[in-house]
Amino acid sequence: MRFMSVMVLVGAMLAVGSTAQAADRVDPRPAVGGPTPDVTKIPVSGGVGTLSYDANCFGYTGTFKDGSFILVVDWEDADSNADECFGISPGRAIWHAWPGSGSWVQMPNNGRADNMVGAYYSNDGRRGVKVRVAASGNVFCSTRNFGPGWGAWFIC
Repeated sequence: MRFMSVMVLVGAMLAVGSTAQAADRVDPRPAVGGPTPDVTKIPVSGGVGTLSYDANCFGYTGTFKDGSFILVVDWEDADSNADECFGISPGRAIWHAWPGSGSWVQMPNNGRADNMVGAYYSNDGRRGVKVRVAASGNVFCSTRNFGPGWGAWFIC
């Protein structure tokens, strides 16, 4: 039963997304050997026995899974000014915030994960994030579309 639940979860992560998103994914994979965004990993820890921890980014407070990381990403030019933050909620949803977002916002396409891995640029220069799913050990990626929004989650 547990195996089936994991398979349903993995299948759901891979199946989400629209036709428009699929058409926009010319080369969403992380570039190899190219520039990388400046990323700071902040450990989430509420102390012994705590299951979740509140963290702030751009003045917005979110609750995140203990033992995971918040990623603070400078996409623009590594000038040490953060442009976006990413984190995993206690319920495993993936959230992000940016200046002017108004709050932490759940990432689209129903991705679920256990930890943030990193951020990347694709071969065509688009922004992307990597997360790890503990049950499978797989790393999943989502790359920002050329237009607004983020693409479907895929094993990277």
